[in-house]
Amino acid sequence: PLYSSAASDVYKRQAFACDIEVNLEEGYAATYNDSALIDLVESSATAELGESAVRHITQPFSGSEDFSFFGKLTGTPCAFMMIDAGHGENPVSLHNGKIVFDEKVMVSGVSAMSRIALEYLKK
Repeated sequence: PLYSSAASDVYKRQAFACDIEVNLEEGYAATYNDSALIDLVESSATAELGESAVRHITQPFSGSEDFSFFGKLTGTPCAFMMIDAGHGENPVSLHNGKIVFDEKVMVSGVSAMSRIALEYLKK
């Protein structure tokens, strides 16, 4: 059973014959993508790398990302993009010391980000 202590926001669950205590704290805010900036990122990356190299993710996904604070705290329009650098033969999570990236993708990433910056500065 789940027990709640509203005064302390501490939840306890008994599992595997032990008590587990979890303190719930406010985490990272959701990342908000400015629609005009997303359009600029997508068109610039597509112009630089070609349509087959750019995918637009239409479904929202959750994940902890400190990038969200940049826009929220500074009031700066943001556009979050990801560069697929592969996962190696044995996929592990992003912040795992055993992760393997295809470093050749850095050329494409820098090229796309440079084009995005140049297009942004034209506006």
